Amino acid sequence: MLRWMVMVGWCALAHANIRAQDTSRYALLDKLLPALEGIGTDSNLVRIDRALLAAGPDAEPRLVYFLRRYRCEQLYYQGLFTESMIDAERARRIAENLEDSLLIASSLNQIAVLREEQNDDQGAIELLNNALRWYPNDATTPYPLTTPHRIHGNLGLCWANMGMVDSAFAHQSRSLNLAQAANIPRGQALALLKLGQLQLDRSQPDSARSTFLRARAIAMEHRIHDVALDLFPAMADALQLSGLHDPAHEELKHAERFLSAHPDVAQRSVVEFHDQAFRIHADAGRYAEALRAAHTWRALDGSLRITSARTAQRTLATIRRTDAELANERVQLDLVAAEVASEERIQRTLLLGGITALLLLGALVVVYIGRERQKDRIARLALHTLEQDRLIAELRVRQQVSADLHDDLGAGLSALKLQNELAVDLSPDEATRARNTTGARIAEDLVASMRHILWSLNHTDATVRDLVTYVSDQARSLCAQHERSIQVRTTGPWPDAMAPAELRHHAWTRCKDTLRTLLRSPEGTPITLELDWNEGLLMRLVLEGDTDQALRAEIAANLATNQVRMAAIGASVRASTEGAVSAEIFLPLRNAVGNEASPFRAPGTAVPVLLALMMGCWAMHEGRNHQSATSDQSPSFA
Repeated sequence: MLRWMVMVGWCALAHANIRAQDTSRYALLDKLLPALEGIGTDSNLVRIDRALLAAGPDAEPRLVYFLRRYRCEQLYYQGLFTESMIDAERARRIAENLEDSLLIASSLNQIAVLREEQNDDQGAIELLNNALRWYPNDATTPYPLTTPHRIHGNLGLCWANMGMVDSAFAHQSRSLNLAQAANIPRGQALALLKLGQLQLDRSQPDSARSTFLRARAIAMEHRIHDVALDLFPAMADALQLSGLHDPAHEELKHAERFLSAHPDVAQRSVVEFHDQAFRIHADAGRYAEALRAAHTWRALDGSLRITSARTAQRTLATIRRTDAELANERVQLDLVAAEVASEERIQRTLLLGGITALLLLGALVVVYIGRERQKDRIARLALHTLEQDRLIAELRVRQQVSADLHDDLGAGLSALKLQNELAVDLSPDEATRARNTTGARIAEDLVASMRHILWSLNHTDATVRDLVTYVSDQARSLCAQHERSIQVRTTGPWPDAMAPAELRHHAWTRCKDTLRTLLRSPEGTPITLELDWNEGLLMRLVLEGDTDQALRAEIAANLATNQVRMAAIGASVRASTEGAVSAEIFLPLRNAVGNEASPFRAPGTAVPVLLALMMGCWAMHEGRNHQSATSDQSPSFA
């Protein structure tokens, strides 16, 4: 019965007007499918074998899949189940290699049909369930393939064979719904026929008759003669089960008239009809008609078996002949492939020899060019070494000059500071003491500036953390000189990078300028210094408390001047005089790895700076001498 349903589905799809999506790859199928005549004929198998031979061993796998699948169906309808299973397994392997879920589901359904013919219903059910799991939600194909309603119909048949009527009824109902949704009349008629037969198994003859009438209406409307013929004995069974023997007899007579009117019905369907008619007549006690039906059934079945046997013999002969041709063709192809491989080996040998020769020649050229470049590089390195030696000698002289200037200026400034401090202690005049105090502070500032410049130049191994500690100590020292307190906060974390000379110099210089401006505020005003790191050093000075407008204006002017200086070195300053006076100075980290690019490392830079300090000290010293001379001539000092 399952074989009959698959045959009907094949008839519906094989004669459809099919167009391939890619005619260059599927033109062979477009030509083959319309030429197939019926199901299980010798001509169909010959056409498919010729198509396989024309496709060749290097054919596109999807094309080979369709040809193997159609060949499997033709062998199935001829009763050659072993050969059919071989082609079905080949098709499934191709589908799995292509990883196409639709093709895999179709192959599993085919193998399940063959398992059902071998009375392996349990194995067929497992394969059909796998086919449903593999079946995609949105499947479109230009060629006949399994549809979900056919899979559910096959599941219903297998469950019915195992006596599980409820499961079979559920799957046949699902098959009917899917066929109706897809608008497939043949699928609807077949599902209704099977549902009616299951209702008969449940002893529901009235419901079965109603279902058979629906199926007959669809079959007659769409001229599905084989399904309509199968509905006559099914209806007769329902009528006879209801006790209506005469209408059941009329139903069988109507079937015979239908057969006479439609002689094109498949012979397998006719044989099945006479077999069922024999059973119905025998059950009703009409033995004469039962014998006549049995005689007709035996004659048709014997003829069909003889035809099938002859067809199978011819098919086997054709298969052997085709296999021999394919084997011969394969041998020829192997011979041609061997000749091509031999020619390719010769060509590869010649090509590799030529490439090797070119590589050797190129290697010689590269070695020669490399040696010439190496000579040029050695000459340039020698010249560079001479220049470096001259520069090192000059730097040593400048370093010695800088050291001497530092010693002389340091000693002079220290003496000048001590002299001013002594003058402050000895002078009775308040104005003179104030001037001497200013002179001592200026000298002390000059000494501190000189020490800061030398620290910036010499401490090349100072890290960012060392710089933060240095700025904090200098800020506390400066505030202590002015008898002011300052609160220093360091947030961090600080990187392990080396602080370049530019950052070492400008960090305390810019902070000192701003801090001196804030120190002009009234005593007792809290001052806070906050140090933080964000891809650069961020210093924030805050003057808390109330200050007069004049001091705010002076602080704003000084910060504006610092802002211009900051822009010149790539830094930035942001000031706020609203509420608490604050200034934020940001110095980006540049040249953190080496200090070569810093302007403070240029040869001879220390000498002009120290000379400038010396000139300032000389001017201050001359001013102090002038003040001393004036003090000697004044009456107060006398």
